[in-house]
Amino acid sequence: MLVMPRKTYCLFIILLLHQSINAQIECINGMAGIYPCEGMNLLAHMPMSDIGGGSGNDIWGWKSPTTKKEYVLMGRTTGTAFVDISDPVNPIYLGNLPTHTSNSSWRDIKVFNNHAFIVSEATGHGMQVFDLFQLDTVTTPPITFSSTAHFEDAGLAGQVSDSHNIVINEESGYAYLVGANLCNGGLVVVDINNPVEPTYAGCYSSSGYTHDAQCVNYIGPDTDYASTEICFNSNGSGGFVIVDVTDKTDMTLISATQYNMRQYTHQGWLTEDQEYFLMNDELDESRNGHNTRTHIWNVRDLDSPIYMGYYESTLAAIDHNLYIRGNLTFQSNYRGGLRILDISNISNADLEEVAYFDTFPNGDGASFSGTWSNYPYFDSGVIAISDVGGGLFLVKEQDCVDMQLKVVMEGTYDVQIGEMENGLSARGLLPGQTPVSGLAIATPAGQPYTANTWNYGGTEGRAWTDIDYGTNTIDWVLVSFRTGQQKNTEIAMTAALISKDGSVDFPKRCALPELSNVDSVYVVVEHRNHIGVMSPRAISIVGGVLTYDFSLEDSYKDITSFGQKQLSDGTWVMYAGDGEQDDFPSYDITGGDKTIWVDSNGDFDKYQIPDYNLDGDVNGADKSLWDFNNGVSSRVPK
Repeated sequence: MLVMPRKTYCLFIILLLHQSINAQIECINGMAGIYPCEGMNLLAHMPMSDIGGGSGNDIWGWKSPTTKKEYVLMGRTTGTAFVDISDPVNPIYLGNLPTHTSNSSWRDIKVFNNHAFIVSEATGHGMQVFDLFQLDTVTTPPITFSSTAHFEDAGLAGQVSDSHNIVINEESGYAYLVGANLCNGGLVVVDINNPVEPTYAGCYSSSGYTHDAQCVNYIGPDTDYASTEICFNSNGSGGFVIVDVTDKTDMTLISATQYNMRQYTHQGWLTEDQEYFLMNDELDESRNGHNTRTHIWNVRDLDSPIYMGYYESTLAAIDHNLYIRGNLTFQSNYRGGLRILDISNISNADLEEVAYFDTFPNGDGASFSGTWSNYPYFDSGVIAISDVGGGLFLVKEQDCVDMQLKVVMEGTYDVQIGEMENGLSARGLLPGQTPVSGLAIATPAGQPYTANTWNYGGTEGRAWTDIDYGTNTIDWVLVSFRTGQQKNTEIAMTAALISKDGSVDFPKRCALPELSNVDSVYVVVEHRNHIGVMSPRAISIVGGVLTYDFSLEDSYKDITSFGQKQLSDGTWVMYAGDGEQDDFPSYDITGGDKTIWVDSNGDFDKYQIPDYNLDGDVNGADKSLWDFNNGVSSRVPK
C-alpha cells in the first residue's frame, strides 16, 4: 500500500480546501469529502479566489420575483460578491460591487424591496444601495457593478462614515446602522422605503454602542407594547438591551439586562412567536474557557427579560452569528462550522443539536477563523455559508426517512404490564451512565457493536452520559436495512436505542440518508444477547416514512428455523440467550451461550452479555431463559 507522507497529506488537504466543488457530495458516515457533517449534504464550494478574492465575512440572500432565481450576496474585505445559485450544484459568480472606499474585514449586507444595503467599517464607506434586479440581466459574468445609490448624510447628526452592521425591519422599511461613527455607536435610523433615496430618521444613543440587533414590528405576548416597533440589541460590553423605536424622534429604553460570565454580547435572534431570544457571546468561550454557549432569554415581558441559562456545545469554538427558522436555529460558530439546533423545547431551555456542516475541518478551537455567517431562508432549502478563508459553501439538509420501528425482547418484557423493564438504565449500567450503586463499575461510553462479530464502526453514543439517555431506555440495538434477504444486499446500518414500549429511537436526526434512494427494504434488528430478526418481507417506504412493528407478527424464518417467540398476550419477542453471537451463517442458541453464563454467574451490577433478561445481574433467571431456548436457530443470513 502506498502511504502518503505527512507533509504531502497536509498539502493535499490545503489544496482541497481551496478548490471549487461543483458536484453534490453526500454526507456519509459523518463526512462530505473532507468536511465533517451530520444530516447535511455539500452542494457546492466556491473558494475566495473564485468569488473576487480577499477574505469572507457577512452573507445574505435574495430571490428574484421576476425570474424566481436565488442569489447569494457575500461580503468580502474588498467588496460584495453576487452568486447565482438557481442551480446550487453549479453556482455562477456574477460579479463584484467594490468597496466604496477602502478594504475592511467588516462588511454587512441586508435586503429590502429588491435592493441590497451594504455597510462597512471602512472609513468613509457610508451605506451602499444596490438594485438587485441587475443580477437577472448579467449575460457575461463576472462583471464589476456600481452602486445604485449611496447614503452618508445624517443631517445635523453628521456624516455616516463607517458602521459595523446594518439591521433592517422589512415590515416597517427602516434600516438601523449600528456600531457607526455617529450616535455614540447606537441606532442610526434610516428610512429606506424609497430604496434609492434613503433619508435619515433618527438616533438612539442612550445605551451606548450596539454591536448588532434585530428590529421587528412587535407581535409578542407583552400587551404593553402591542403595535410597536422594538429593537432587541446586542450591545457588546453593555449586555442585552431592548428599545422601543416606534417614534424615531423619541426612541426609549425598555430594559437593559446582564447575565453571569458575560464577556461580549454579540448577536441574537427572536423565535418566530417573539417569546424567546437566542444570543451568542463572542468572547466568553476564549476568556472563560468553556465550550460554545448559546444563551437563552425569555422575553415575554419586555420590561423584565429572564435569563434562562444556556446550551453548551461539545466544541470549544467561538460562536458568531445565528438565525432562526421555524423550530431550528442555524449557528455559524467559526471553527465549529454551521451547527443546527432544534429549539422546539426552548420553553424549558432545552436545545438539541440535530445537524451540522463543518467548513473548517482543521480544528474546533476558540479562534476567529471558519464560518462567519449563514443565510438559511432560501425557499429551495439551500443554506449559504460564508467562511472567512474558505469562501462560499452551499449545503442542504439530507432527505431523511422517518423510521417508525418497534421490537420487543424476551426476558425483559412483562406480559402483565405490556412493556419491557428498564433494569439497566434504572441502575445506571448503560454505556456512559453513572452507576447507582457505589459497588458497580461504570461501562465505557459508546454503542456496544464495535466488538467482533459485528465490527460496526459507528460513533453513536461515543460521548454519552446520563443526560443523553431517556428514562425509558432498555438497551442498544443494531439496525440494518437490505434490498434483499442476503447480507450482501445491506445498504445501511446504525446503532439505535430500544425503549420500554419497544419503539426504536435513533440518536441521529438523519440516521440513514441511503434509505431515501430506495422504495422498500428488509429490516434487520440485532441485539448483543438475543437472536437477530428480519422482517418477513420488504417493507415499503411511503411518503418518506418506514413503519414496521416486529411485535405484531412472526419475523423471517424458513421451514427449519425459528423467527420470534409468541408470548401469552400475543406479543412476538426476540429469543433471549444468544450470547456468543459468533454462529454463522445465522443465529443459534447453543451450549456455548450457557458456557459464558457459567463464567459470569453471580456477577451483579454490570453491563454483561450473559445477562439475558437485562436486569444488571447474571443469575439463575438468565440460565432459565437459555434452558427454554437452547437449540433455537434462526436462518436470518449474517
